[in-house]
Amino acid sequence: MPQVSLNIHDIGVKKGLTQKEVGASTDLLPMNHNGMANGDLKSSIEVLGHIYTLFDMAMDQAINYGKDIPQEVSIEKKYVSKKKKLIELMEDAGRQAIIRMIDSKVTKSMFQGFFTKNLAAL
Repeated sequence: MPQVSLNIHDIGVKKGLTQKEVGASTDLLPMNHNGMANGDLKSSIEVLGHIYTLFDMAMDQAINYGKDIPQEVSIEKKYVSKKKKLIELMEDAGRQAIIRMIDSKVTKSMFQGFFTKNLAAL
């Protein structure tokens, strides 16, 4: 039986819900819900969403039921570290040019914020 089906079955049992009650929340025919719970049928994301709403659980909690929930991975952090590595690989002149551009952008942004804030105070 696939893991998601096992999780649906185990969570439903722990919540005291019957297959009929879980199936009613998804508008599935009892025969289809039974097949899904046994792992014979695959379910759509919409059906899983209805079931997990009934269980009052987020999808990642239900899918990883009984296991640690994976930590969220931030793509932005990886992108920034990759940029830093690329800058470090550059020759000194190129690196200095990029640092000057960044400093200029930060200074302009800070000045813009300061200017806007003080104009509003007038």
